[in-house]
Amino acid sequence: MRVWRVTAVYRAPYRNVWRDVMHPYSCLAAGYARLGPLRAEESTDAIADRIRNAYPQMAAPGNLANVKREARSLVLFRREVQPGDLAVVTHGPNVWGLGRVLGQYEYHQEDSDVAPNRRPATWVAKFRDRTWVLSKGGLGFVNEITDQDDLATIRKRFEEVEG
Repeated sequence: MRVWRVTAVYRAPYRNVWRDVMHPYSCLAAGYARLGPLRAEESTDAIADRIRNAYPQMAAPGNLANVKREARSLVLFRREVQPGDLAVVTHGPNVWGLGRVLGQYEYHQEDSDVAPNRRPATWVAKFRDRTWVLSKGGLGFVNEITDQDDLATIRKRFEEVEG
């Protein structure tokens, strides 16, 4: 079982995906709607090319690292996140929700303007006060949490809410 950090808010354009999609629809959600469905066999480079083509503003030379990071996040989201894994939704270092991944990758065409790339999840806790902060941040909208202190805290929180 792996533990994933998932970003709650997109910057361009601003969108609170936790409030608008993940929490109400019980899922992990990823944007990049113009890409269409993510194919399991796609490489990071192939997805990076698709991002640059679909989002020309990201094709600027200074954005290459950002595009690669986001492409890698999409590969992780599509291939690596698995049912049974734990999810921690964050905005910056602040934890907003704890959940468990329930299912495989899905593409929701009907919500293609929001965050159509999804994985079913159940949310076991949400934190309105935003007082819980992870010690290590991450790059990209999804990444695996490997910091041992953060992992211990996350597992303890899950045990507290799941019994």
